[in-house]
Amino acid sequence: MKKFIYIATFACVFIVAIIFLTVLHSGQTEEETSQSSTTESSTFQITEPVPSKPIVIPKETTVDLVMEDVDKRVVKKFLSKLKQCKQGPVRVVHYGDSQIEGDRITAIFRNNMQRRYGGGGPGMMTLVKRVNSLTYKQITYKNQQEVTKADRIVNYTAFLFKKQRENGLYGPMGQVFVMDNDRVEGSEEMEIQVNCNKKTPVKPFNQVRLITSEGIEGTVTTNDEQIAYHDLVSIPLQKSISIHLAGKGDVYGISLETDKGIIVDNVAMRGSSGLIFTKINQEQLIDFFQSTNTQLIILQFGGNIVPHLTDEAKVTKYVRDMKRQVQYLRQCAPQASFIFIGPSDMCLRLQGKRQSPIIIPILDEQLKQFCHQNGIAYYSLFQMMDGAGGMANWQEKGLAGSDGIHFTLKGAALAGEQFWKWFLQAKE
Repeated sequence: MKKFIYIATFACVFIVAIIFLTVLHSGQTEEETSQSSTTESSTFQITEPVPSKPIVIPKETTVDLVMEDVDKRVVKKFLSKLKQCKQGPVRVVHYGDSQIEGDRITAIFRNNMQRRYGGGGPGMMTLVKRVNSLTYKQITYKNQQEVTKADRIVNYTAFLFKKQRENGLYGPMGQVFVMDNDRVEGSEEMEIQVNCNKKTPVKPFNQVRLITSEGIEGTVTTNDEQIAYHDLVSIPLQKSISIHLAGKGDVYGISLETDKGIIVDNVAMRGSSGLIFTKINQEQLIDFFQSTNTQLIILQFGGNIVPHLTDEAKVTKYVRDMKRQVQYLRQCAPQASFIFIGPSDMCLRLQGKRQSPIIIPILDEQLKQFCHQNGIAYYSLFQMMDGAGGMANWQEKGLAGSDGIHFTLKGAALAGEQFWKWFLQAKE
């Protein structure tokens, strides 16, 4: 009898503990959930090798989107600034989730812009790569050993639920690496080697920009010549570089760019729903956007929030929260135009079968209305894929992965080309 009582008591305690943990977990804010639990559903790694020949972009399975008048006005405002390219650089920053990791989609836009308006280089990169890039190969060394994981040097991100920073000093890429021997031995001296991929049509660069706190000095090696600098240094045109960083402080990014033309940054934030910009120190963003002449900011978010949107009211709340983020960015870059790229279709297992979430068209429409009411151009990936069921169609044609969320390399190239085709309508 006593044995039975002990077992029953243990079972009750176990059940209560499970209920407590469940309630505790559900108490997370929606924003926290969109950046932590959704990260698990965005574990796509770009492990495919860079193609040995240019990707053949399929012409089928797409819808030609017609640019609305409000979109044309926004894009034309940006295009009117491109006359500045003859005197100096004009910058475009493309922020997005894992759909743009590794320079996917962004590279298509950059290459087309630089062919038309000049400029070169891949733009900003982190001190330690997170995924392989289609545009360049980056290797970072500490103590003459390759750093293959970001966690081998102190790293904080605004877009991941873990390892966040109270002071908001994340820099324009939303993440920072800390060089500090007291925290990670040997981290006050780092070597970075970058080689632009020969098969990817990235144009050469002639400037290296360090985005760091005080206390970090850089030395670039080019043509057997070493040049020491802190902020920005000019070098002969090339597609490869060796950079030595020394000192104690924060590294927010390294940019390979040109002194004229278009610079286009790819800033991927895996797992993010886009509700993170207000976490980043405003003075840092203002300084970067102004000093680099940032004239266009592209935001590509929404996919990571889809699993948490169970009704239209939650969609409305998300769009309202996104509005706050855009307002914050506009305060930081009042000179810039904005384009929002909405989420693609998905093919997820719902109610026992794989299908497109019914919430996506509602989210797509609300984002479009929000953008047009606030002078933001809106591009619908969902409609470009022909709406619900588009992702399943793309999977059949090898344009999307088995997860039903991410594009393959061919699919990303096609998405980039379609976006560029839409963008060009403002010039017609």
